[in-house]
Amino acid sequence: MVFAGGPGRAFDLYLGGKIPINEHLRVKAAYRIVEGGADVRSVYNFTILHFANLGLIITL
Repeated sequence: MVFAGGPGRAFDLYLGGKIPINEHLRVKAAYRIVEGGADVRSVYNFTILHFANLGLIITL
C-alpha cells in the first residue's frame, strides 16, 4: 500500500504465509516494512521500520 500526498509519502509492504505441518499444527511467518517521510522547507524526516514474526497455530 502506498500513500502519497503533498510533501510526504508512506510505503507499507507485508509478506506472510502459513505452512501446515499436520492437521492440528501450522507454522506462520511474516515480514513487514513500513517506510515514509516528508521533505519540506520547515522539516525533513524519514523513518523505516522492519518487523518479522514467527508463530505456531494449534487447533484441537
